[in-house]
Amino acid sequence: MTASRTISCLVLLGALTGCFASFPWWEGPVADASTPHVIYFERDAYKVDESYRPMLEAHARKMKNAPGLRMLIQAHADRVGSSGYNRALSHKRAEMVMRELVALGVPADRLEIDGRGEPRHAGKGQGAEAPASERRVELIYR
Repeated sequence: MTASRTISCLVLLGALTGCFASFPWWEGPVADASTPHVIYFERDAYKVDESYRPMLEAHARKMKNAPGLRMLIQAHADRVGSSGYNRALSHKRAEMVMRELVALGVPADRLEIDGRGEPRHAGKGQGAEAPASERRVELIYR
């Protein structure tokens, strides 16, 4: 049996038996400086779109690999609606992102949420023209 065939067989055996589950390099990429850290939302929505799953998985791996790391989940809403409504909506967005990260194995006590409501650095549009960039959650490492 050739060396490459032996390695292929060992990798296949490890994958089938779950032996590699504890190795971070087997799970997939870990978040780094090039990994996006912002999740955008539709108007009046707080459900995290499935397209953000790989990004959240990478951030979860980073958090699991660095036990001393903490994260602030800072959420924003656009200026459509009352400030009370926007604060509540941004809080729900932060909670949903936190739930996703906890489901991916990040300890909840290392995550902090901050639902800010309307953006402090408001864009130029109002109402229907409010920029989508205002409806977001930012993942901030501490």
